[in-house]
Amino acid sequence: MVVLGGLCIDFLYFKDHFVWHTSNPASSNSRVGGVGFNLFQALPFDEKRFVSLVGDDGLAHLVHAELENTLGQKDLHSLPGATPSTIRFMEKGEFLVGAADFNLWDRVDANVQQAFLKSLQDATHVLLEANLPPKLLGTLASFCVAQKLPFAFDCVSVEKTQRSMPHLKGAHVIKADALEAGKFGQNAEEIQQGISTHHVSHFLWTQGSQGLTWITPSHIRSFQVPEVVHGVDTTGAGDHFLAQVLFFFWREGLSMEQAIGNAMESVADMLKGRLS
Repeated sequence: MVVLGGLCIDFLYFKDHFVWHTSNPASSNSRVGGVGFNLFQALPFDEKRFVSLVGDDGLAHLVHAELENTLGQKDLHSLPGATPSTIRFMEKGEFLVGAADFNLWDRVDANVQQAFLKSLQDATHVLLEANLPPKLLGTLASFCVAQKLPFAFDCVSVEKTQRSMPHLKGAHVIKADALEAGKFGQNAEEIQQGISTHHVSHFLWTQGSQGLTWITPSHIRSFQVPEVVHGVDTTGAGDHFLAQVLFFFWREGLSMEQAIGNAMESVADMLKGRLS
């Protein structure tokens, strides 16, 4: 299993209620994160590989030190510039607003592109995400389709979903939240029509505590959340969900219905664990 995507240093600030246009006393922490890295960590595959970028600044040293204790193979390619970082404000455990600097990915050159492609040579399954710049994403997705290599895609954000859409033809699984799914269609039927045209096998439309809608070219089914966990940091919950779905669906060979159910229970357990 090969994951190609972003990592960053996440700076998180927590408070029950933030007041705009003034300084807010809050609790905080920092950690290595990013959608690609979170997906990689959450994948319970025996053999897995993570391919990403870091800069040449002080944050890059923190990343390398942190990843020394992470299971799996890591291929981090360095480019001149700032290591990607994000800042997130969490209000009562829910993501309020944030900002991200992934400008390093704009500097991807032919050497990095070839290195990323080389990482797919012996892959059995591939997981891509929308922090990949469109040209690189298109190259990787086209390679997967040409080699009949199943690939999944995480939409990440509304803006990045929009720029990524032309490159998602032939995807095996796409995960999008309520806002990101709006770029594919205004309702389940419109999304179904779109994925049918683009030969996408499975579309997972996550809606937080409201559950999930699973859409394929032939049917639509809704799932309810087995347990709503309140008052907890939900960062990475969507990444954990997709990783678990792919594990049960691709690695364990369960049906998509079973994979979704197991993944939703796993997310609930993870969030309950953060309460302690």
